[in-house]
Amino acid sequence: MEISQAQADVRRIYRAGFPGPLVSAVIWAAASAVFTWGSVAGGMAALFIVGGHYLVFMLLYGMRLFAVLAGC
Repeated sequence: MEISQAQADVRRIYRAGFPGPLVSAVIWAAASAVFTWGSVAGGMAALFIVGGHYLVFMLLYGMRLFAVLAGC
């Protein structure tokens, strides 16, 4: 099996990455809570994890959209 075929299978099975943005929303909410009730550095660390997890999604799904989201 080639990588492009495996990525197409993952896109089909996981609904083209729909759970990814949902996970991102949860991470953004957690970062907001940490920033509000914790520290600025803690909030920034949580957001750094938002960007990092999109890079994995980009490789898994083979979709450039996740590279754009990782940079936001």
